[in-house]
Amino acid sequence: MDYLTNLMATVAGDVWTTILHNWPYLLLSVILASLVQVYLRPDRLSTWLRRRVWVAVLAAVALGALTPFCS
Repeated sequence: MDYLTNLMATVAGDVWTTILHNWPYLLLSVILASLVQVYLRPDRLSTWLRRRVWVAVLAAVALGALTPFCS
């Protein structure tokens, strides 16, 4: 039982450390996602992305490579 308690404490500490290091990115992501949901109609965004495929691909690559969301 002591091993399980120690493991849970270690995992909780690691999760907290990760949140502390990534909170600005997570907060920015939540704000941007909220703004997109409120102010952009899905059909308008879809049309814009279809006309600019290279922008959509580059943005997806950048988000996947440079943010913690890829993990």
